[in-house]
Amino acid sequence: MVSLRDRWLWYVVGRDTVLSVPVAVGMSENFEYNGKKFRFETPVGRRRVLKKEESPIWTVPEWHYMEKAAQRHLELVRLQPNSKVELSDGSFLIVRGQDVGRLNQFGNFWAITPGTEIIFDGKIFMPPMNTRQRQVPDALGPYKLDTGNGYLIHGTHLYNAESIGQAVSHGCVRMDNTDLDRLYHMVTTGTPVFIF
Repeated sequence: MVSLRDRWLWYVVGRDTVLSVPVAVGMSENFEYNGKKFRFETPVGRRRVLKKEESPIWTVPEWHYMEKAAQRHLELVRLQPNSKVELSDGSFLIVRGQDVGRLNQFGNFWAITPGTEIIFDGKIFMPPMNTRQRQVPDALGPYKLDTGNGYLIHGTHLYNAESIGQAVSHGCVRMDNTDLDRLYHMVTTGTPVFIF
C-alpha cells in the first residue's frame, strides 16, 4: 500500500506489516510546453507488479527535455537519426549509429557520456530514442518494480536522496535504495499495489 498523503509505503503480508518506509510520490502538478500538456502525479487505485528488473536503465521521456528547456530558457532541438548540427565553435553535433557526439574539424568523433544533458549554444538537444544518450544509468536506483503505463516503484539516484518523503516525482513512487532492496526481494510478480 502507498499513501500519497502520508508519502509512505507499507508491505503487508496477511495481517503483518513487514515493511513500513517513507517514499517520494508524484508532485501533482501540470506542465505545458508548446501546446503539449502533462500531469505529473502518482495514479490512485489498484495496480500490480507486472515485472521486476535489476540495474534498470531509464530511457528519458520527452517531457524531461521540455521541462529542462522551460526551466533554463533553452530552445529544444529534437535530433533525428543521422542528424548533423553545426555548433558555434565550428564542430558538429551528430547522430552516428547508437551514439550522439561531437565531430571536430579534424574528423574526430567523441560520443557524449550517457546521462549527460546535451546543451550547446542556448539549446538543449533531445537524442533519438534508439541512442545510448537517451538512456541514463543509475537514475532509477538498483531495482524497479513496473506497475504499468510507465509508473514504477524504483530507487533513488544519489542526487535525489534527500527527496524521500516528499511529493516531488513525476509520477513514480521512489524509495530509499536500502528500503527498495528489502522490498524487491520480498515481492513477486503479480503482487497487488494499492495507491490511495
